[in-house]
Amino acid sequence: MGLSSISGAAHPPLPTFIPDAPDKAKAVASYTAADVFSCIATEVRPNGHPVGNIYTHGAARLKAEWPGARDGTQIDAMLNLILGATTAANKEDARKALMDVRFILYSVMDLTDTAKADAIVRVAQQQTDPLKMRLIADLASDLFKDLYDPRLLTFVVEYVDDPEVIVIPPMSEGRHQKVTTRGGIIWGSLIQSLMDVGFERSALPPSDADKAQRKTTLRDWMTAHMAVATQKCEAFKVRPGFKVNPPDRECWSARP
Repeated sequence: MGLSSISGAAHPPLPTFIPDAPDKAKAVASYTAADVFSCIATEVRPNGHPVGNIYTHGAARLKAEWPGARDGTQIDAMLNLILGATTAANKEDARKALMDVRFILYSVMDLTDTAKADAIVRVAQQQTDPLKMRLIADLASDLFKDLYDPRLLTFVVEYVDDPEVIVIPPMSEGRHQKVTTRGGIIWGSLIQSLMDVGFERSALPPSDADKAQRKTTLRDWMTAHMAVATQKCEAFKVRPGFKVNPPDRECWSARP
């Protein structure tokens, strides 16, 4: 459960691109993808609403009674609801809303991991606007830790040369701050993700490659090794003790 859900702090009203939660008289079985998304994104629904507390029974009721929970195209619809309205002015709200899609994938959708990843890939491949491409690439990369499908890492490869400077504060007194780039962080995260599922570091592209060449090298490597990466991911998921941590949920107050 995310801090946004339990802190008790006041939340701003729903962004304009998120519709109001459906009326409490509307049957869950007839919900649209937008209805489900708004139920998750709205902090508190009216008394008597069929989707009550999201964590105690609301998400489970959606999963059981909403037919769309077994339809992967409903994921496309939720992503397009957000990305279709995304602008530079509301990109932070869009980024938070995409985290709710992650929550819905985990808590509501009754699909295989492959079917969930298929939807993310479909929508990511449709994007042409740079801002939307980056947002869906970041989401796909985050979702790798939920679904373990290597296709989800291919989109963020395009940003391993991001030159934005990132200053990391010292971890403890007496240590120095670390200065790196956004692309460097993405590179390190990608390499670590591949090592986590069983690749030896020596089998992965070298970190000392020219930064301008990194993207091409990693992109080519991912293409050539997609089949074996898929096999390693599947083997990783059937290990004893494997689990996925429940993702956080972002929420807003209902409109007045």
